[in-house]
Amino acid sequence: MNEPQPKLINKVASTLSEKEAMDLASKRYSSLLCFPLATNSSTAATIYAITSSLSDRDTDALESLCKVLKANKVNIKIMKEFQPNKTMLCITSTSTGSPSKTNQTSSHINVVVSKTRTSKVMRSALAGIPIVTPAWMNECLKHSRIVSPAEKLFVNTLPMKRAAVVSDNDKSHKDELQLECFGVAKYAAKIQRAQS
Repeated sequence: MNEPQPKLINKVASTLSEKEAMDLASKRYSSLLCFPLATNSSTAATIYAITSSLSDRDTDALESLCKVLKANKVNIKIMKEFQPNKTMLCITSTSTGSPSKTNQTSSHINVVVSKTRTSKVMRSALAGIPIVTPAWMNECLKHSRIVSPAEKLFVNTLPMKRAAVVSDNDKSHKDELQLECFGVAKYAAKIQRAQS
């Protein structure tokens, strides 16, 4: 997997709307997850994945998913650590809260926050690979195949290091908080745009 250079990413326009970021991130994630399936139709495809902060219930669901997909010629290989150019998927639990006071933004796009800010999740975000939720695993189980991660099925935000206090009159900090809310999606969108 080719990782784009940071300078190239920074040259891409940073003024993405939430919807545009989510659409481009979704397009990127779909192409990354569907590529191994399309290229190896006669043999089993392999998706190399890492997990972070999964509950016992989520781990059981992942084991079930691996069995169901294996029967359909798709192997999910769980790796212990993130490996650049090999890791294709990160599966992590989501937080019940969000970095803002609401789980929905003004444009009605759900904020999906990773439960923890681990090195696996952060490296996945920086590589622009899909960081999917247990809800994604449930959708795959429901359809007995890999599904494209739709808006509510992938993480678009990492938890903040510290709580941000923003007053209603401070527009510059509100913009920073908004960018932080969709940081994962915006980064994946920038990679997608740079590679298009």
